[in-house]
Amino acid sequence: MWMQSGVDGQNEKRCNGLALEHHMLEPVQRIPRYELLLKEYLKKLPDDSQDKEDALKALEVISQAAEHSNNRMKVMFNDMLLCCGYKKPKLSSKTYKLKEKLDVDGMHVLDSVGQRFQIEAAGITLEFQAASEEDKEEWLQALLGAVRELIRKKDTFKNNIADAFEISFEDQLGKQPPNYIKDEEVTMCMRCGTDFEVLLKRRHHCRACGYVICGSCSCNQVEIPYDNNRLNRVCNRCFQTLGKQPVIDDLARRSFVPNLDETRHHATSLHLLQKNSWNKYWVTATQQDLFALKAPRDVRAVLTLPVKLYEVKEISAEDGVPVGKDYVFKLEHGQTAYYFAAESFKIKSRWMKILSDGLDDDLENVESTTL
Repeated sequence: MWMQSGVDGQNEKRCNGLALEHHMLEPVQRIPRYELLLKEYLKKLPDDSQDKEDALKALEVISQAAEHSNNRMKVMFNDMLLCCGYKKPKLSSKTYKLKEKLDVDGMHVLDSVGQRFQIEAAGITLEFQAASEEDKEEWLQALLGAVRELIRKKDTFKNNIADAFEISFEDQLGKQPPNYIKDEEVTMCMRCGTDFEVLLKRRHHCRACGYVICGSCSCNQVEIPYDNNRLNRVCNRCFQTLGKQPVIDDLARRSFVPNLDETRHHATSLHLLQKNSWNKYWVTATQQDLFALKAPRDVRAVLTLPVKLYEVKEISAEDGVPVGKDYVFKLEHGQTAYYFAAESFKIKSRWMKILSDGLDDDLENVESTTL
């Protein structure tokens, strides 16, 4: 009876055709968001504010909740990832209970804000929070290394590793609920690039591709197969695709960040020196360009550099870089220099190697790692 009530409930209009497990995931995903909001709130809160003490206590409580919600043991093998939860031991040694088994074959690894990352596999999406930026970097490299190694074994006759990931956009669109991009991962419309801060632009989600878009780019509705062919609000591109109309690319998009294959680019958070102050950006490097983004999913970059024209160097006393950052390097071309600061020596060294030797050399040297 309970199972039948769950099935009947998800058929209601207010459930948007989503299964119970999709709704149960939302509260878990909100906990890290509250932690992020509290941290940002504390940064802007004056030290003498009467709310300071209460805000710190709230952050401590929500941080413990976030840690508890992410309290899993992850074991990486060459062909699968095991997610285990702590089980109350009957003896003195720790024991674990298997929660999820994710095959590397078909796995997609997605970066997120802060110390979080997502894994898509077998139709489900799991979000993890690492203990530190360095720990997150190690996990991402291990996961992507395992994926690349599997593709290399399966597709030895392909020159481009990205070909193994090619999935027809038109064939998959609308057949299952998308992985919705989180609001905090973008600062602008993912279709037209308009800043959401301008004129208090509202954010909307395309019900087909999951992109965060503005009202102007989501003024159409189309029947969505996974929602029993009911009308849903979609972005202009998905409206053209699902409506079998020719897709017309916006000419302004030519200067935007291209759609990046996670197997062919490198990205982490870095600080960029601007007017004698350090500003944190999501920095992505491809074989040709380097992009500094306000948020990981933004479509328009704050800074774009053709990396092959720049030389990566250590800084010197003559550079006059403001103090406050330990792991600083620079990209220099003629009289122009850009200064970046990493969170750790390991992250800095990896960036300098990629920018010096090229992304392709780095990808070839990545090996599957067991953590």
